[in-house]
Formats: sequence, C-alpha cells, structure tokens
Amino acid sequence: ETGPQRQTVTALAQELRTAVGNDPKAYAAGADQLIGLKPIFIRRALEGLQNAANNAQSFEWGNLLKLIEHVFAQLHQTIDPTTVVDGDDKDWVWACKAACETLAAGLRRGAADIGFEHADMVRQLVLTITKSAPKQPEFTDFEERFAKEPFFAAQTTVRGLALELCIFLMFWLSKDQSSAFGVLPRQTLANLPEIQNILDAELADRSPSGRIPYAIMGAHLRYLLYFGEEWLRPKMKALFPADDDALRQS
Repeated sequence: ETGPQRQTVTALAQELRTAVGNDPKAYAAGADQLIGLKPIFIRRALEGLQNAANNAQSFEWGNLLKLIEHVFAQLHQTIDPTTVVDGDDKDWVWACKAACETLAAGLRRGAADIGFEHADMVRQLVLTITKSAPKQPEFTDFEERFAKEPFFAAQTTVRGLALELCIFLMFWLSKDQSSAFGVLPRQTLANLPEIQNILDAELADRSPSGRIPYAIMGAHLRYLLYFGEEWLRPKMKALFPADDDALRQS
C-alpha cells in the first residue's frame, strides 16, 4: 500500500499547486478554507501563490494572511504519527518556510501587492515568526551548505527567513505614502522599535548559529543602511567583528 499511497499524497499536492498557479486570485481569496488540511497540501498551495507573486500577479491578501497566521501557529505543534502516510510532511517546518517565502514575495513588491490596510496584521505575523523561529538550523547538512554559500544556507532556515521578513517589512512599509514610514523612509527602522530590538538581539548572538542572522544582515546591508543608517553605523564593528572570523566571514 505504501507506494501508491505516497504517490497519491505527493501527486495530489502537486496537482493543488498547479491549480493554484492557474488561478491564484481564486485560491488567495479562499485561502483560509485550506486551514485544517495536512501541511503538505498547505505548503504546495502556498508555493503556488508565492510563484504567482514572484511573477507580478496580484491578488487579495486578507484570507491568505489568515492562512499564514495559522501555519506560523503550527510550527512547534507535533503531528500524530498515525496520521502521517508516506509522502506526507512529518512536521510544519516546510509549510512554515513556504509561508515565510510567500509573505516575503508579497512584501518585496512594495505597494503593488499587499494592501496597507493589512499593515497591523503583517507586522504581527513578522513578530510572531521571529519569536518562534528555532535558533538552530533545521537541517543536518547545514554546515556543508554554509561552507558553499552562507547566504543561501541561512535562507534555508526559518530563523533566516524570519529575519529577512523583518527587513522586507521595512521596505514595504516605506512605500505607504499615507504613513510616517512613507513620509520619512530613511527613519523606518527608528519608527519600528520592535524590529530594532530583534536586530539587536540577533547581532548579540555570538554562538555558531549566530552566523545565520549575520549572513542575512550582511546580504541586506543596503536595506539596513537606507532604512536604518542611525542604527547601523554604530553597529558596523559588531556586524564585522575583528575577533570572530566565522561571524565576520558570514
């Protein structure tokens, strides 16, 4: 039974992704109806919507944000092993990453995609996932990946993706011309004390897993300089520590 069952779950999930890609507007509008499905199906649906956003297709985000909120809340929930069949996701980590990447795809489009009426919810989602992201990488081959490409290795972790969301949140909010962020874009980080606290905490992590946020912040240095120069300038020595080769190279 295992072979056909695996094929069924995997094939169904792939079909769902294709269907979402063919009609992202309809699936985004009804995204909250996916709550309660197995993580593999939610993950595939999110991948379809992420792909659509990356291809500059616009859709309504209200119910999709509700789905993302649900996925973030499941990150540390265990799944009853008796419900897991061959081909299923064994936990919510993959779905959570897909949710992060989908939200990031929307934020990167600035004013073109997620409506600013959702600003409070988006800020809350970013804070939620940043607080619940595990400090350690989820993969056993992280060291191998990191040696080859630090930034992309950091991006494979929930922690790295969550920190990227903090940075893309600044970019997105700065496009809202009706807000203080849009009026004074270069003060965006100063006007987001909760994000500043997150960056400070990540920068203070001198453990080996601290390489994850260091790689992400290093890759997005231009964003940090533009939206938070007053914060960044005094932190440059900490971000490129003379006494820690591993963190500096990250």
